[in-house]
Amino acid sequence: MTKEYTLYIAESNVESDGNNVYLSFITDAQRFIINYAVSDIRNGNFPHVGITAREGLAVLYKNYDECIGNVSQGEWMPVDLLARDYKSLINMSHMIKRGQKYKIIIYGPILAHLERLSVEIDESDYYCSKSMRSNLKKILFLGGAKTFGIGVTSTAMMFSNIIRRNNEIEVDRISYNQRNFLKNISDFLDDTIETINYDMIILESDGIGQDKKMIECYLDKILSQLSKDCVILIWHSLPKTDLEKKKLLSGIVKNRVLYSTNCIYLNLDFIFSEEYIDLCTYSVNFVNDAGNILIYESLNQEIKRCLWNI
Repeated sequence: MTKEYTLYIAESNVESDGNNVYLSFITDAQRFIINYAVSDIRNGNFPHVGITAREGLAVLYKNYDECIGNVSQGEWMPVDLLARDYKSLINMSHMIKRGQKYKIIIYGPILAHLERLSVEIDESDYYCSKSMRSNLKKILFLGGAKTFGIGVTSTAMMFSNIIRRNNEIEVDRISYNQRNFLKNISDFLDDTIETINYDMIILESDGIGQDKKMIECYLDKILSQLSKDCVILIWHSLPKTDLEKKKLLSGIVKNRVLYSTNCIYLNLDFIFSEEYIDLCTYSVNFVNDAGNILIYESLNQEIKRCLWNI
């Protein structure tokens, strides 16, 4: 006989275009069933987004070391991608020995609302809904289409999600699938800056197609709004176009970094270089899964250096 566990679904931040849900639990079940339902699927043409990232789920697992009471040092491994909201049987018997505990992560979609999510597990199997520890480092991602996840086949490949699961840190993401997203970020900070409390804030500072006026009007304002005790990492990944706008962006950011002890500037334009562009992008507008991995690796080095001095 099975028992159904409803997984807690946090409310999406109303100020953001999307903040895909992250859920986890620990079990030793050889098989379990996932039930979920989505609503408010975003209308529009999104050829650069995988169907599971748009309206489905991504499921990963990692061995759980009971001796130290924490997640083992092994790698996260893919389990399945789900694209339709009906009962899906997840068979772990070929990956997990009987009685061995493991941790499951489920990522929700970025272009739909995850309305319901539950798992059915045999009553004789172990189950624990693992809550987030209160002593974890906290990071806030702010940005446009790249931070939003446009270009990934599944939300497991978003650089912010990779950073979260590989560092065991708490991550929030406020992102906008809009060209002129800096105004949205500035408006968001106008309403929330007094309550924002993070160890590190990672800001995507520009995207292809953003109006030069947005940089002139809002970038320096945003950096002033974020001038707190936390570390601020400012980054962008842009193609070799609109050199005038890139010069303006670089000048504002470098000036802020020069006169601040807590700002870091990371130029990731190399992703659009001849060496990487065919592997890591779909066009000058979108980075793919490989591009997200390169962004993850570059950001993660700075996160470890700043937060853990590694």
